[in-house]
Amino acid sequence: VDESGNADYCEVRLTIQGPIEGCSAELGKVKGRVSNMKGAGINDVTLSLSNVAGVQLTTLTEKEGSYDFGSYKIDGSNYYLTPSKVDIPIEGVSTFDLLQLAKFLRNKIDFNSVFEKRAADINGDGKHSVQDLTILRKFILGKIDALPVDKMWRFFNQSMEETSQLTQLVSSSDKVDFTGIKIGDINGNAAESESFGRSSGSPFVMHCLAQKIVQGRETKIEFRASEAISIEGLQANIWIDSERLELIDIESGALEIDNESVHQLGDQIRIAWIDQYDQSKLKGDETLFSLVVRAKTTVEVDQVLSLKGETIRNELYESGLEPRAMALKFVPVTSVEMEQNYPNPFEDHTRIGILSSVEQKVNFTIRSLDGRIFKNTEMLLKKGQNIVEIDRAVLGAVGTYIYTIMCGNQHLTRKMIVM
Repeated sequence: VDESGNADYCEVRLTIQGPIEGCSAELGKVKGRVSNMKGAGINDVTLSLSNVAGVQLTTLTEKEGSYDFGSYKIDGSNYYLTPSKVDIPIEGVSTFDLLQLAKFLRNKIDFNSVFEKRAADINGDGKHSVQDLTILRKFILGKIDALPVDKMWRFFNQSMEETSQLTQLVSSSDKVDFTGIKIGDINGNAAESESFGRSSGSPFVMHCLAQKIVQGRETKIEFRASEAISIEGLQANIWIDSERLELIDIESGALEIDNESVHQLGDQIRIAWIDQYDQSKLKGDETLFSLVVRAKTTVEVDQVLSLKGETIRNELYESGLEPRAMALKFVPVTSVEMEQNYPNPFEDHTRIGILSSVEQKVNFTIRSLDGRIFKNTEMLLKKGQNIVEIDRAVLGAVGTYIYTIMCGNQHLTRKMIVM
């Protein structure tokens, strides 16, 4: 304003910047949480806070996934916050993830989030294909040591960026959160506490005969189902004592085990099988698959064979259910000897002697040569000698009949003649 009262003005904008030279200020307590796609905290994630001047601070997340840098001085430049994590590559990646990817590729299911889609991009090409399925199966089986990506773990902030830029002072109430995924871990359980033992419910038990394997002889070891079940997939890590037992072949049973589904890695036989045709409804006592082996020395099978879960879990997948743990049980070898009926031929009645090593249930059948069944019953044999009486009245016309006992793997058949 001049002496005559004339006035004018101008606007001045004042920009307050962070300290640059000779002084410093306190940056608020940068903190936050790192969680998986299901919201569970991820522990042991390294958070790095750095700037272009080379200043770098690090901290680790705790069990619940939280982290806190505390208070510290800055030099006024921008800071960059980046999470990272290194763990056992295979941990949290399983045949269950392989099954989910296979269902997605066959349009059986859809992924619920962008994080599942990112985790399912196994080769990092931004797409989902059979190639991803093939690579993931090889990784689970141990045919390859790593997936073709530069890092297994990736972390994203709310803007789906892998690094958060801190361009202003952060107050103690502000939080910088990240969501972490592990490539191949489509269901997001890799970092959950106790995830290695996550299989639910009672174990599914596979039965093997506790048989003796004679030196130099090829022997088939059958893995049988202990219950009727509908199965979508199976993952197993079978330990075999390779110094005393040589694996010759793996034969399919109710499960179609091919070369793509199995791999021997030293003393470990890994199986990663998924049902391609939605047809695997198992009956009780049905053979799942068999190992054909040759003994280098005479041994009991339970001394040279077991399930081990140090590398991958032993688990089975039922439709719509959480993974179910598997166990292996060696059952005693039960033997039955069936004698020729006496008298034979006969007119009125005949007797059959059956010798059983233990008390057990067997199935007894009599049929004609054209396949008609005249007797089909389950009977309880006592340990030792048993006598079965056959009356002529239960049979048909004069002729030859076949009688059979089925006991586990034993099918014993003889002929009787009715006069």
